[in-house]
Amino acid sequence: MAGSAIMAFVVPSTAGAATAAPTVTSLSPTSGTTAGGTLVEVFGTNFTSATTVRFGSSAGTGVIYISATTLVAYSPAESAGVVNVTVTTTGGTSATSAVDQFTYVVTPTFADNSGHGNTGSAAAGVVAGVSGPWSGTQSASFTGGLEAEVNTAVSYASPQNFSLEGWFKSTSTSGGSIIGFTNTKNGVGSTADDRMVWMDNAGHLDFAVAPGVRAQQIISTQTTSAYNNGAWHFVVASVGASGMELFVDGHLVARNTGVTTAEAYSGWWYLGFAGEDLGGWTDTPADGYWNGDLADLAVIPSQLTAAQVTTLDGATTGPAFLSDTMALSPTSYWPLYAAVTAVSPAVGPITGGTPVTITGTGFAPGSTVLLGANAATNVVVSGPTTITATAPPGAAGAVTVTVSPPGGAASAGSSQFTYQALPTVSAVSPTFGPT
Repeated sequence: MAGSAIMAFVVPSTAGAATAAPTVTSLSPTSGTTAGGTLVEVFGTNFTSATTVRFGSSAGTGVIYISATTLVAYSPAESAGVVNVTVTTTGGTSATSAVDQFTYVVTPTFADNSGHGNTGSAAAGVVAGVSGPWSGTQSASFTGGLEAEVNTAVSYASPQNFSLEGWFKSTSTSGGSIIGFTNTKNGVGSTADDRMVWMDNAGHLDFAVAPGVRAQQIISTQTTSAYNNGAWHFVVASVGASGMELFVDGHLVARNTGVTTAEAYSGWWYLGFAGEDLGGWTDTPADGYWNGDLADLAVIPSQLTAAQVTTLDGATTGPAFLSDTMALSPTSYWPLYAAVTAVSPAVGPITGGTPVTITGTGFAPGSTVLLGANAATNVVVSGPTTITATAPPGAAGAVTVTVSPPGGAASAGSSQFTYQALPTVSAVSPTFGPT
């Protein structure tokens, strides 16, 4: 039309604007427990804030977008085996390959011998069944670094008058935590961490609590001796009317009489890890996770006297130490191994079928029982010290009875069950008689 303005509209091209599909190039760590809850770093490309992370077919939880190349997520519960970890964004789902594989393993479950049900679940960096402080006993080995920890099941409300005890062995020069109390069940994102015992890089021990305002009241006591010499040592750390006290190998090595309380919050005990917030303390280790062996950790609801500590330190056998600790009415007690002390009855026929009661320590739910190489049936874990089961068939002779907690090592001890052959009749004399 004459005199009319001609309007031109340019439509922007959308070529190349599509979101690229993500890729996964590596994971850290690459394995975790079948119970789930392992914190996994996922590395790759093209990640966005609108992201789903899957372990096999199951969605990870607590996904956090760090950057276009890094995500973190908690693994879901899954059966033992290998799965591919995939990332899904608006651009699609990452292709699977060997570099995105995550292995689910059955890790040890440690019984709470106190009877309060505070079972400990180990992460992938914990191995059961290594040699313990006494002949014939066992302990748990912690490999240091992420996932070398045991988290516990029961929350406690602000224990104030308490003693922490346990045996430790290490040669680490990067330190590590023996036990701690944190206000999150998985230890991640905690805002309160105290009641902690750790070793620094030089092998000294520290004990810390945080009463009142944390920034103003950080209390740490340090021993003068180094304990990262590869030998077993016994530690007791307590808070009570006598203040903070730290005993090692039966000797009082540090005390602060001005501190008689700890921080008030409900939380969970951690073994081999003390929570995320070690950064606010002095004399902290390079590695917050324990690198070494631990055994017979317990929480006592009172401040132990020097005489009581001497008795515990002087125990010459595992059963003696267990008896002494149980006499103190612990609220939690993790031997970190299983042991069989008796089987009743100890004799039965080779055809099997004998109901037996097994007594000992460290029996966790889901434990299996072997008589020799044969699995017992009808296994019932009545508690951390008692199992009932039915003897399987076996050859004549004595066999050792062992108990294995889920993911753990066969029990210590040498209690035996003797299979007896059935009687046979070879002759009858006389072969007749009156009716």
